[in-house]
Amino acid sequence: MRARIQREKFEVDSLTRELDQPKAGATVVFLGKVREFGGEAVEIKTDENMVEQLSELPQKAIKKFNLLDAVVVHREGKLRVKEPISFIGVASGHREEAFKGCEWLIDQVKKLIPLKELK
Repeated sequence: MRARIQREKFEVDSLTRELDQPKAGATVVFLGKVREFGGEAVEIKTDENMVEQLSELPQKAIKKFNLLDAVVVHREGKLRVKEPISFIGVASGHREEAFKGCEWLIDQVKKLIPLKELK
């Protein structure tokens, strides 16, 4: 699966290796983390609709930006400051498409999955 939501931490190196392929001249990876905001944690809750929409994003990005591959992993549950929230990675023949595709995916994920700050 090229997109998923999970409670457990993910392995950045393993996810990055999934994007490695001979025609990829560029791989762009974004690692989203919980930042210090005055509270101790964030709560991320998802539903089936969010899961379904998230699962469609990699293929949309591949078509829209002429990417070779895309992977999106997002966590749910209670996460503390400095913990990883999301991994978004893309592979492309060229860096311009890779950066644009990754940025587009980040924006789509942020719109789809809200974070609730916990004090």
